[in-house]
Amino acid sequence: MYVNAFLGIRQVDNKLFEVSRTLGFSRYKRVARLILPSATPQILLGLRTSLAVSWIGLVVAELIGSTSGIGFLINEAKQNGQPEVIFVGILIFAIVGKLLDSAVKAIERGTLKWQDGYKG
Repeated sequence: MYVNAFLGIRQVDNKLFEVSRTLGFSRYKRVARLILPSATPQILLGLRTSLAVSWIGLVVAELIGSTSGIGFLINEAKQNGQPEVIFVGILIFAIVGKLLDSAVKAIERGTLKWQDGYKG
């Protein structure tokens, strides 16, 4: 997420900074009206990617070393020969992951609808 936020800020057009200096923007106004709106697509991309990677890490940790929870139930079902419980556990992980991704996508749609090139 940090890398995407950093790259988003670094990719702000220098001509926009020149215009903001000409218009006499304060440092706060420059950040609020120039840098953040320009960097928002990259920041949200970083958020979405980080959320996906962290969700995968949580699922792996749940499957490897938990003593309770969905991953524990999947491991118990594997040992007891209950494939339906395994499938339900995998479905729960997939649905929650998709819901998290859809939530960030909805935030993107609401935040970036002012941009001409945004397709959503």
